[in-house]
Parts: sequence; structure tokens; C-alpha cells
Amino acid sequence: MINPKSYKEITITPGRYKKIFSICAVIVVSLHLLFLPLDFTYSLDIAQFFSVRYERNLPTFFSSLNLLIGAILGICLFAQSKGSREKRFWAVAAVALLIMGYDEAAQIHEFYGQKIHSIIFNGEPGLFASKWLQIYIPIITAGCLYFFFEAKSLPSYKYSLIFPVFLFLSGSVGVEFINYYFSFTGGPAGIFLETVEEVFEIASIVLLNHELLVIMSRRPNPVKIIITE
Repeated sequence: MINPKSYKEITITPGRYKKIFSICAVIVVSLHLLFLPLDFTYSLDIAQFFSVRYERNLPTFFSSLNLLIGAILGICLFAQSKGSREKRFWAVAAVALLIMGYDEAAQIHEFYGQKIHSIIFNGEPGLFASKWLQIYIPIITAGCLYFFFEAKSLPSYKYSLIFPVFLFLSGSVGVEFINYYFSFTGGPAGIFLETVEEVFEIASIVLLNHELLVIMSRRPNPVKIIITE
């Protein structure tokens, strides 16, 4: 038995999370914009480390961290839920966020997307040259259909999740679709659209995690994580 007085309680509020990670998001985007001229002109490594246009750098790690936090919150909501359908919904959400976080860090869609593009499209540029679109449009379509049919039985909080999800899809699919459709990739217009895409994605994940924390905070059974020997 653990004595309640023997451990330190750390309280996480939705507002505190949103404030801290919004500031971090602004810093990440500001560093990208600050080093963007060096990246565009000289392609310096340090500029690419802060650029949202590349992988395995600061923006990527920040997005992966947020997705991992979202997965943990999904697990907590799974633990808080009582109905089997709601538990299943949060289990699927947690697994999806975990996979997306791992993909963001490991570039899974980049690797397999390049293979598919070289086989099916013979490496030619065009609308479906985007590796993200090739790999994730079927997955995102299936996810949206699942959310639509499964969320109908959930409480009213489901409506608070619509805007973050819509914002994420607007960036990851919508803006990238426009970018490749008009063949902007690589030029100033392409760089601008890539920046908008990543800003949408980063903001949407922060907003999503905030909404998940709000849902958790309104539950009558709070989640306590105690680490001990």
C-alpha cells in the first residue's frame, strides 16, 4: 500500500498544456522561418534541422512527442471509459496516434511511398507524387468512416474533436494535394505551402491533446499514474 503523503502529485490542466505547447509550437515555427532564407539559399544543415520541410529534425521530434502524448491520453481515456464501444473507440484512437507518432519519427510513409511511387508511377511528378497521399489517403478515408460510424454512439464531447481532426486533414491532405496538383514543390510557393501544411498539423495535434485533456478532466474518475518500486 502506498502512503498518499509519500509521493508528489503533479497536476496537468488542459489550459496549462495548451499554453506551454502552444508557446513551444510558436518557437518551432519561428525558428523555421528564421532559418528559412539560409535553407533556401545555401541548404545549410543547421537550417534544415529547424526546417519543417525536412524529416528527423526539431519540428519532426516535436510532432512525434505530441502524437505520443495523444496516444497516452487515449490510453487514459480507455481506462476511464465504461462501455465496450467507447473503450474500443479510445483504444483505436490511441493505437492510431502511436503509429502516427512512430511514423513521424521513422519516416515509414517516406520509405514505402517512394517504393510505391517508383513502381506504379515510374517516378514521374504529379498529383500522386506525394508519398503521404499514396500511403495515407486510404488509411485516412477508413479512419474517417470509422470515426463517423463509431462516434455516433459516444457522448456529446465527440463534437469537440471535429475541428482538430479537420485542421490536421486540411494540412496533411488538403494543402499537400494543392501543392502537388499545381507542381509547386521546390519553389517559393511550394515552400510556403509546406510551411502552412506543417503549421496546420502541429496546431491540430496541440488542439487535439487539449480537447482530450478537457474530456479527461470532466470524468468523475480521474486518472492517477504512480511510478514506484
